[in-house]
Amino acid sequence: MRGRSARRDGGFTLIEMLVSLTLLALVLALLPGTLRLGRRAWDSAETIHAGSGLSAALALIEQRLAEAKPYLAQTAAGPSLPVFSGTGERIEFIAPFAGGPLGEGLYRIAISSEGAADEEERQQLVLRLYDPAGGAGQNARLERVIVEDLASGAFRYFGAPVQGSERSWRREWTGATQLPELVELSLVSRRTAVGALSPLRVALKLRPQPPLPRR
Repeated sequence: MRGRSARRDGGFTLIEMLVSLTLLALVLALLPGTLRLGRRAWDSAETIHAGSGLSAALALIEQRLAEAKPYLAQTAAGPSLPVFSGTGERIEFIAPFAGGPLGEGLYRIAISSEGAADEEERQQLVLRLYDPAGGAGQNARLERVIVEDLASGAFRYFGAPVQGSERSWRREWTGATQLPELVELSLVSRRTAVGALSPLRVALKLRPQPPLPRR
């Protein structure tokens, strides 16, 4: 009896070996599915994080644009013009900014769609803060990439650049004597799951009021 017990303790029986091999086969069979599930969970977390960052950036743009001021700058060629200019790729205006490098106050804010340094086809939105009274050649007080991994980004503007002119959508807002009524920002993400985003349209609080129709 003692010798038989010693032989049993010295190794696995055939049944124990078969059970172990069966469990190992089940683990190996389930492993790829577990890895795929983990990868999907990771991708979902990245998408949620990216979406939350995008939402915060769009909210920032909307709030600052809505507060754009008709701040006038004297020009050498003629009358004072509002510090507001826009093209399809860049917009510049004066607005309050609570988190500015000099504390809360007015800043000249520039938001532009630019090619990323690491990849020519990838676009990103860059926000820069300047002193409100500084000229075009001044250095930015703050520079941040607020939206990245874009296929494209474009602005357009609605209103009448000069009092009495036709109100319409325009690709540029330069040399205007008044602020636009609306600013639209269209973004296309490089992520296939996101693609083209709904355009962000912002109504400026200090926009000129269109004349009432005649009765």
